[in-house]
Amino acid sequence: MVESRTRIVSTRLDHEGSKILERILLKKNFELHLGCEMIKILDNQDLVEKGELKYKKKSTESPGVAIQSINLNNDEIKHIFADFIIFASGVISETTLAKSCKLETNRGIVVNDLMQTSDPNIYACGDCVEFRAYVDHSWNNAVTTGKCAGLASIGAKDGIYVRNVLPYSIIAFGLKIFCTGQISDERLESIIVKTKLSKEYVRLFFDVENSGESILVGAIYLGKDTKIIIDLEKFIIARCTYSQTLKRIVKFYHNQRLINLNASTQSIKTVSSKQFLLTDNEEESILIPNVRALLSIQSGYIKFRSYLMESYSEENVEFWKEAENFKAMKNGHKNQEFVAKNIYYQFVQYTSPKEINIKHYTRVAISDKIRDNKIDQNMFAKAQTEIESLLERDSFLKFLKSPFAKELIQKKALLNKEVTDIEFSSYEN
Repeated sequence: MVESRTRIVSTRLDHEGSKILERILLKKNFELHLGCEMIKILDNQDLVEKGELKYKKKSTESPGVAIQSINLNNDEIKHIFADFIIFASGVISETTLAKSCKLETNRGIVVNDLMQTSDPNIYACGDCVEFRAYVDHSWNNAVTTGKCAGLASIGAKDGIYVRNVLPYSIIAFGLKIFCTGQISDERLESIIVKTKLSKEYVRLFFDVENSGESILVGAIYLGKDTKIIIDLEKFIIARCTYSQTLKRIVKFYHNQRLINLNASTQSIKTVSSKQFLLTDNEEESILIPNVRALLSIQSGYIKFRSYLMESYSEENVEFWKEAENFKAMKNGHKNQEFVAKNIYYQFVQYTSPKEINIKHYTRVAISDKIRDNKIDQNMFAKAQTEIESLLERDSFLKFLKSPFAKELIQKKALLNKEVTDIEFSSYEN
């Protein structure tokens, strides 16, 4: 197999997924030439020099192809003998016209969610466009982007493009390879799910919406279970949040009897920035993937605040709670302005009694809204997100190992021991 990219099925799988498939192919005696391009199809004349064969080959083999590494520092030409050759050349976007107009191009013509190019007066659609680092050559995408470009060009407000990648699945030597949704956007967060008894690979992709909620938007699966593929599609269609997805994944594996939720002991696994807390009772299980999930539970907020009070740093979590309550207040509420100013003077203003640690431009943006009396329910959302990130990087991780976290579980938890049945971890390439 000759592949011009450095890994196989690179548009549908992540790095780890490609490696898994590569290992299977190598075990089946496939010869992989990655990062190489075919420069010539050989015939018998290419193999003969002064009446003798230039290269050794079996008598049953045809001449084959000549390949060369794409790495410019290596000009070595290899010759591969083969009985027959199959091309899988794919599609390359035509960008000549766009380049002549000095529009931004990459693998395709770069567009936004209105199909506008780098020149806002020029629209593009179809196979040639690249949206969020992805080029979709499907017929469905051509129709959708064409409709979007048409609506946007006449000023329609409902023409925003939402990419809905169709599911992709193949079976290679008994291994089911499946992906769906958004998986190539670098903005996405992701986690990897592994179980002790099931030799499969699952990676889930989440997009953080303006509300700060992480929504499941894509998935990659390599394994032998068809049912989880169906469930993953359902989770994406249902727009499951991060915590909802984890709960459903746990329930799925429990139903498949691949993890034990009725064990006599409980455990907590801490991996990078993603946390999962599990009791021995499915109904009492507490999922804590992030600070937001923890603070959304009243008991979680109380315990976390009590923990922070010991280090005199509870102002961040107090601000988060006040901002969350303010966000639930409808615009135009008679007390909205009063509450907003109270939060500002208590937490946001420089030298305020409980000044929080947020970026300068975020603080200035809030100050401008207070000054101009442009109060809205999302005016603290950016600051709230920054506080969440700040807490997750430090205080949150320490909290999960503290006695306060133990008290969140009704029975005695065996902390600091790894989960032996299921593991959720941040993806690291």
